[in-house]
Amino acid sequence: MTDGPSGNISTDHLFGRGVLFGLLSSLGYATANIFLRYVSDSNPVWVSFIKSLPTIALTIPWLIIAARQGRVRLPGQRAFVLLIAGGFAGQIGGNFCFQWSLDIVGLALAVPLTTGSLIIAGAILARIFLGETISRRNLIANAVLIIAVCILSLGAGDAYSKIHQTTNDGDWTLIVLGVIAACVPGIGYSVQNIILRRVLTDGNHMSVALLTISTTGAMIAFFWLQVTVGFTSIASQTDGSTLLMMFIAGVCNTAAFVALSAALRWTPIWFVYALSSTSLTLAAIFGVWLFDEPLSLTLIIGSVLTILGLAVMQTKKKEKTNVG
Repeated sequence: MTDGPSGNISTDHLFGRGVLFGLLSSLGYATANIFLRYVSDSNPVWVSFIKSLPTIALTIPWLIIAARQGRVRLPGQRAFVLLIAGGFAGQIGGNFCFQWSLDIVGLALAVPLTTGSLIIAGAILARIFLGETISRRNLIANAVLIIAVCILSLGAGDAYSKIHQTTNDGDWTLIVLGVIAACVPGIGYSVQNIILRRVLTDGNHMSVALLTISTTGAMIAFFWLQVTVGFTSIASQTDGSTLLMMFIAGVCNTAAFVALSAALRWTPIWFVYALSSTSLTLAAIFGVWLFDEPLSLTLIIGSVLTILGLAVMQTKKKEKTNVG
């Protein structure tokens, strides 16, 4: 496995590198989700704002260093607009909805619901915008995931009752919204990931992409909070321990985001998604263990089907990838 004259690296080497970063990303998101669950009773927009700060803090010096080394070029207008759109999709359709769903249906249920919808949405969007083919095997996998999402949804009522210690039948509207809120992030994150992969494979530096996306998300959250509750008001009402957990979640999310970006550059998007079964399993374990969420039959069957759907996906290695 040697570099070619043009800086090319063998397929196996890059694929192995992508697998490593994909696993690191999955573990990072699993850890971030645990801390996000701890603060699930806080304003979801406020949590999303604090969570975005470590990414900004990391990418600014990273961008400066890379620029001084001559490794950064400013993205074109099209790429810049795409990254801003990715920031909108990831923050509003992704972070806001996912954080709110944690308080309604819990960690053990929200993560597999988001994961299942992420794969389904990713299949459609990758076909439309990246031209990736959907094999018969992947169609079967997506059918399994759709069944898994439906089964998982059946357990939302039990999860809500256990988390909020209530049996009020009138809460079903909120439960349904919680399930929808856990599924919507799959679309938002898929849009963001598709844009991220397109921009990175076009030769743009990762620090530029991450800084644009995270700054866009932070600005959206800031103005949302300012208009709805007042930014200084909610900041003054949050205790230090809660802020610390939000920030730690952001640090873990940043590390996972960087690893995900690398994985998306070196491996097929399907394989990156398949590795997410690691965080799905951890979410179910820690949701039940740390937060006393119900271990229902629907959760077990739905989670197993989600992992099965991820496992049977067909992945293809890239022929050659230039990393110069």
